[in-house]
Amino acid sequence: MSIALLMSVGIAEQAHAAGGSLFIDQSSPLSEYGHWIVSMPGDATFRSSLKTKLLNDLTAGEYSVSVTNPAGSITKYTLIRSGTVIQEKTGNTIEFEVVDDSSYRLIIEYTYTGSVEVRSDPANVAFEMKSLTDGRIYSGVTPMVYTDMPPVSYKVRYDIEPSCEVQKDMQRELIHGTRLIFWSDFTCGDRRVPLAGRTPERLGTDAPLMPYARPNAHTDMPAKRIVQTSSMSEVVAGGSIRYTITITNMTRGTLHNIDVTDRFSPEMVDIQPLSDGGIIAGNEIVWNIPELYSGKSWTTSFTVRAKDHLVAGDRIVFMAHAYSDEADFDLFPEAWSSVSGVGIAYMPQTGGKYDVLFAIAALIGAAIVTNVTMNKKRSA
Repeated sequence: MSIALLMSVGIAEQAHAAGGSLFIDQSSPLSEYGHWIVSMPGDATFRSSLKTKLLNDLTAGEYSVSVTNPAGSITKYTLIRSGTVIQEKTGNTIEFEVVDDSSYRLIIEYTYTGSVEVRSDPANVAFEMKSLTDGRIYSGVTPMVYTDMPPVSYKVRYDIEPSCEVQKDMQRELIHGTRLIFWSDFTCGDRRVPLAGRTPERLGTDAPLMPYARPNAHTDMPAKRIVQTSSMSEVVAGGSIRYTITITNMTRGTLHNIDVTDRFSPEMVDIQPLSDGGIIAGNEIVWNIPELYSGKSWTTSFTVRAKDHLVAGDRIVFMAHAYSDEADFDLFPEAWSSVSGVGIAYMPQTGGKYDVLFAIAALIGAAIVTNVTMNKKRSA
């Protein structure tokens, strides 16, 4: 009995020593997340850009979480303790108190304020709209308005009768916090079909397009601190792509502890073995650079394989970000991110017998060229 009592007391002491916990969970319709910093008692900090992270063994005291949010987004915090929402806030920082042995969950949600309208004349035309970033499909009947939309490119396809010979597909980009209008004016049958999109109403936005300026950021475009390139612009399903990431230290001092992340869609690619300490964490590839001297660059390359189910028109997108406490990230956030996209090309299906025909045709062509060349030499 005494041994069991001692064991239960020891377990209780270990549980008490474990302290509190904080689970951070980022949510974004673009799968594009911010860089967050947790400030703890005793001037300790923890920094990351991971989508989710569990922090254990937290001492009781005052905590704060600050986020550098994706461009054009609004950050909303929801703090939950033991299943109960205890705080909700919109902004870039949230402060709260951690109590001993309590478990907390902080949901960081990024939302957008743009809207997309799909119209037509005549109305009541079915359509399908696709986000060219994550492939999400929106469908409905004109006129239709979508609010709180991410600032990405959208493609609209109208479902019209075959006799309506108009442009069925339209593609445009939504600018941060503005209104994007898709409009198609068409007639069908024997009557003349006007050009789709011709309308006295201004398309795109209600206001002139102005460059988006993040608060506390320069409005001029600085040189890129991180550059991501791909070995090709198009690839067939099942093909391989070679990506290269280069980070350059343009500050006057040495940068330490640089976190590099590259986000991708696991449904579209298979990542081949990584080098330079890279690891896969969910939908991100993560590297850490211990130090980078002023004026020097760090480079890594990796290979991905496009999955076999991809079809022509799909697009593989990698979004690379880098962060360091000593970098000029706060001044030039756009210079510390780089996006690289590769489209899926159309490849006709051949089959064995067609491959043989192509081979025979190639041999015949080579023989003809050789014969013509020899005749020219003889005549000369």
